[in-house]
Amino acid sequence: MNYKNSFLILEAIKKAKNILVNVHPHADLDSLSGALAFKKVIEQINSKKKVLVVSPEAIKEDFSFLGGGVKKIKVIDFSSFDFSLYDLFLILDASSEDRVTGFKKIFLPKSLKKIIIDHHLDNRIEGEIKLIQDKACATCEILFKLFLDWRIKINANLATLILAGIVGDTVFFRYFSDVANQWKIVERLLNLGADFRLIRENYFSYSLPFLRFLGEFLRRLKIEKKGGKKFVWAAMNFEDYQRFGLPSTGQSFVADLFLVAIKEVDFGFLILEKEKNKLSISFRSKPEINVAVIAQKLGGGGHKNAAGATVEGKFEKEVERILKTVNSSNI
Repeated sequence: MNYKNSFLILEAIKKAKNILVNVHPHADLDSLSGALAFKKVIEQINSKKKVLVVSPEAIKEDFSFLGGGVKKIKVIDFSSFDFSLYDLFLILDASSEDRVTGFKKIFLPKSLKKIIIDHHLDNRIEGEIKLIQDKACATCEILFKLFLDWRIKINANLATLILAGIVGDTVFFRYFSDVANQWKIVERLLNLGADFRLIRENYFSYSLPFLRFLGEFLRRLKIEKKGGKKFVWAAMNFEDYQRFGLPSTGQSFVADLFLVAIKEVDFGFLILEKEKNKLSISFRSKPEINVAVIAQKLGGGGHKNAAGATVEGKFEKEVERILKTVNSSNI
């Protein structure tokens, strides 16, 4: 048994008739794959159950390789959606309600039964059952172990979805928190038929505008000092972001691959105005630096070495406030 509340979750799913599963805004492989995998597993448990995967925004065409289920994800407005038709909401890979609804001022109905499964330690969503494992490299790792507890038959398609989520959140196996055990999970998924080639070909496939966007973010990087530490940062406003076609994953891609790869830099962050007056911040750090402390001060959260936040306001004013928060934080 991997988790002591595995069968509590299973029992709740068996009792529910109509189930919602979320994909968080600015969807990534872990969120998408996890939601699609969970839907398949629920339908394997009972094919008569109604399972709807929902997202506050449209899913990029880039993720179509995950299968036909991507096109069936329903884009909803969480402020007007009729939740009364559903008796269970499975909330995956989201640590706060705005990471479900897409907006800080839109909240989930308290009357709706919720099960939260996540790998962010600072999870602040209230629910009847919570399964939080911050040592997991991805939410899909937790789901894999959960499915094993339930003795689910994991076919090649399901194994591919789970592996894709792990690949996405570890930046193609770069960030493992429990190296030996997590490599064993990858081996098991490959033995179950996970299509590694499909994942690799789509993970390393970029448009020219996307690469130009990455280059522009790298060109803007600046190194500054904070006490005895060095950090690197860059910011891009919405007008410049539009010029590159609004790539959804570019910010996290640069943060994951480059911020802490720079020699003598302890941590770094990127600021991107993804919508007018709505700024997304991605923090990354070396193992000994806890950037989640800074993210939390800005209303966000995440992991010790990978965290984020979203702030609202005028671009120049908010960039200045973010820099002041970074410089005043004790990390």
